[in-house]
Amino acid sequence: MRKLVLLLSPFAPHLGEELVSRLAPEEHADRRTVIRFAWPSYDPEMCRDDVLEVPIQINGKKRSVITVPADITRQELEATALEDEIVQRHIDEKMVQRVV
Repeated sequence: MRKLVLLLSPFAPHLGEELVSRLAPEEHADRRTVIRFAWPSYDPEMCRDDVLEVPIQINGKKRSVITVPADITRQELEATALEDEIVQRHIDEKMVQRVV
């Protein structure tokens, strides 16, 4: 709860002060304000995705979405996109001029 209150305090400072004073009255009395509490840390590894959803556009319109591993190379991604059934229908044996 304390981390949630600390993250809430920049958006609702008065509510943050009140909640911290109720959660940790002894700490709040010593430091006097919630902005002097240490900001919560995070683990960057927990924020990484294993798979990505990549939208595919043809002629400026979204036609399909493919799910690929996060560590895929550009060439593998392009090959996977061109193998997609919906993409195949839309390009209909035409030459792809540009891949972004």
